[in-house]
Amino acid sequence: MPDIDRDIEARIRFEPAREMVEIDFSHLTFEGQADVNPFFDHLDWRLGQLSGRVWFVLDYTDLVISRRAHIVFGVRAERARSAHARGTIRYARPPSFAPVPLLLRSRAEALAQVDAIRRTSHPPSVRARAC
Repeated sequence: MPDIDRDIEARIRFEPAREMVEIDFSHLTFEGQADVNPFFDHLDWRLGQLSGRVWFVLDYTDLVISRRAHIVFGVRAERARSAHARGTIRYARPPSFAPVPLLLRSRAEALAQVDAIRRTSHPPSVRARAC
């Protein structure tokens, strides 16, 4: 594992049974590239340990992304989604965001959405690779 802030590690939780990763952006402030890149570098490393795509469940509670960080955050998030996500489910709109389509109110709603989607889709296919 790369040398990272343990807080970042604690914010990325895989749940193989649901074929999902929860990414906790709650109460974070991204001021610029120096804040964004370490988070996404570690996220990319963790996602690279999977052998398939997963659902991203994102907690946006009180997330702040400054104007300086907005573009790099968007690029890094889109790159992670393109490479590893089956889809993205977001909840708890942060005060600094414009309305986000299909944003759910709570973690419970987000997990119920993952479960509903999985019931109607194909069998599990995500496995963590040995490090």
